[in-house]
Amino acid sequence: MNKAVRTLRATAVATVAAALVFSVGGLVVARNADAAVTSWAAVSTVNVRSGPGTSYSILGVLQPGNTVAAVGTATSGWVTVTYNGQKGYVYSSYLRAATSTTDAPAAAPTTAGTKVTTAQLNVRAGASLTAQIITTLDAGTTVNVTGRTSGDWTEVSYQGAARWMYTAYLGNPATAVALSAKVASQGKTTASLNQRASASVSAALVGSLPAGTLVSLTGKTDNGYSEIIANGGTAWILSAYIGAISATAGVTSGALPPATATMYILGMDVNVRSGSSSTADIVTTLDSGTAIGVTGTVENGRTQVIWDNALRWVASQYLTSTKPAVGTTLVSTSPVAGNTPGSQIPFANVTWTGGSLGSTNLDKTTQWSKNLVVTVKKLWPQISTMYGWRSSDAYSSDHPSGLAIDVMIPNYRSNVELGTQIRDYFQANASKYHVRYIIYRQHIWTVASAAKGWRYMADRGGDTANHMDHVHISVYAN
Repeated sequence: MNKAVRTLRATAVATVAAALVFSVGGLVVARNADAAVTSWAAVSTVNVRSGPGTSYSILGVLQPGNTVAAVGTATSGWVTVTYNGQKGYVYSSYLRAATSTTDAPAAAPTTAGTKVTTAQLNVRAGASLTAQIITTLDAGTTVNVTGRTSGDWTEVSYQGAARWMYTAYLGNPATAVALSAKVASQGKTTASLNQRASASVSAALVGSLPAGTLVSLTGKTDNGYSEIIANGGTAWILSAYIGAISATAGVTSGALPPATATMYILGMDVNVRSGSSSTADIVTTLDSGTAIGVTGTVENGRTQVIWDNALRWVASQYLTSTKPAVGTTLVSTSPVAGNTPGSQIPFANVTWTGGSLGSTNLDKTTQWSKNLVVTVKKLWPQISTMYGWRSSDAYSSDHPSGLAIDVMIPNYRSNVELGTQIRDYFQANASKYHVRYIIYRQHIWTVASAAKGWRYMADRGGDTANHMDHVHISVYAN
């Protein structure tokens, strides 16, 4: 047999087989469509599709003897028909000219029960997110189901025609109304997502959602996950992959690009900013281990992320592709952040005994803070500037309460060892000076968490805000 003939025959057989929904108990002989035919009858169970090919969505199913009106001639083996008031396509091999005595129009879909929408939900012409949207029903609407499903979709009878709705948002009448009352807002998935039983990557899988799925949010968030209404109950999906929707039937607004990967926060109280600049507003802070979606864009040492349905920015050094262990933070191994007590400097038993410390802001500090000031002046006379009290502080009440001092390091970029020496001395003698915590070069050490060593802090902006040019020492009130 000629090779080209064999190839064409194989292609035709594959196309014919793909058009069937169920197996047919006999060989069906292909027929050419006839333009003179006004209606067609199905010779077996066959799909009606939205376009001339098996990749198009399914509008419905014809049973043997069901008829549809003919619209035009066959195109590449597919006949154009009218099905439930809309244009559809059926492969010609499974159709014959209808007769008035043996054939009947496709009956309205039968009802096998009812469901109630647990969210605002689209009614589609086929079992696909790309299928035509017929209408959108409000949460709490009762719909008739036929008992037929296709993947994640349920067939319903709507206005006498077979339509499709997403199964996850069809609940039993007894529980659906209560679930719909929990809906706080809606979004749309920007990637294929797992649904989990709780807000954890290790929680049990309870389902999955394709990209572009309309989701109803309860407003609860935890550990980078958002709670949604699904499968007659609730489930959790990653917040980073929930995009905004427009006011028209769940179409994405296009404001958010898809996340290219999931990363994790590594550090304590890491800032999430509105822009990539160090002066951009701080939207929130996140704990170590929080999952967050990244877009792949990096500017000014910061990575663009998706958080709370918006584009935000996080300093790249506080993101890791591997989830850190619970309760851990990033511990630096650099000499500047090493935990090396300053025992090379003997304890200087220096206390403030009265009189001015040379500035109003230092004079307004507490006794324990004043003890720090006089100690620094004795041990490190090269320190010319220190600050203490100020009327307000964006991060803590220590300065306004007189419980902290800032030891400014001269030529700080080339004089790191001086700051390290001061830092280490007060760490080694923390109990004697009533020290509560120390910050230097964007690292923090606290008495309460001394076992964790020096830990990275969130990026606060410039060198002064990140304590690159000074050692901050806070003390207990008594």
